[in-house]
Amino acid sequence: MLHYGHSSPSANYKLYEALVARMADVIEVKFSNDDKTGSSGCIINTCGWMGDTQMSYNSLINVVQKFEANVVVVMDSERLYNDVKKDVGALECNIRVVKLPKSPGVISRTQESRLESREMNFKKYFYGNIKINPMEKHEQLRYEYFPHTKVIEFSNLCLLKIGAPSLPESALPIGVEQVDFDLKVVPVTIDDNLKNRVCSVSYHDGAELNEGDELDADQAMETYYDYIETNIAGYVVITDVDMENKTIKLLSPTPDDLPSKNLLLMEDIIYVDR
Repeated sequence: MLHYGHSSPSANYKLYEALVARMADVIEVKFSNDDKTGSSGCIINTCGWMGDTQMSYNSLINVVQKFEANVVVVMDSERLYNDVKKDVGALECNIRVVKLPKSPGVISRTQESRLESREMNFKKYFYGNIKINPMEKHEQLRYEYFPHTKVIEFSNLCLLKIGAPSLPESALPIGVEQVDFDLKVVPVTIDDNLKNRVCSVSYHDGAELNEGDELDADQAMETYYDYIETNIAGYVVITDVDMENKTIKLLSPTPDDLPSKNLLLMEDIIYVDR
């Protein structure tokens, strides 16, 4: 798993593209080292972007190119089918484009239903499915898993996010090169506003990033890609922030220690544990 941190690819399209490229590289290595996997191939389920804007359409073609797909299935869109067929044909690759009709009775999900589904999946991630035993009576719902609460001091955490507002050239110090701000990894100030925010737990345990660190452009991008391309262990939720005692309370699916102190903030994802 890799960290993106937004509910839509349009929020940080450059980061989204970088993650697609990273996933394609990982799949290629897997195919090269595993004959069974390499011969069976993989099915890529693209995200909910339907190709109705130029950016979303470009993302679909980018997935085809990065993963070197040989079959593209387009469902229930004559226009998208024709556009994809024309553009993948220009790639001079042996790619088959197939159009499939939508099954009868299938309807597109509304934004509200997607939000509800995301909420349910977060609940299932931490608690699992509801345990039902018709032979027993329980006043409260029982779940498969038992999430755990961790209380960690601010000093033992490094809260980060990927992507920052760009600066005009005139605002940069003399001799400092512009870096790609969409991929910039920046520290996040811990405060009460972080309550109920979801974070990815990074496996990257390299040098800690602090506000005011001065890196040249090449060194900065190398450091940022260390975070972008490193797998995440899973997710935690910030359930409380104690500013007085400088501690943060996390909902975690496991009692084990976190694999690193680096947490990557999901900027627009909130989960309320109830």
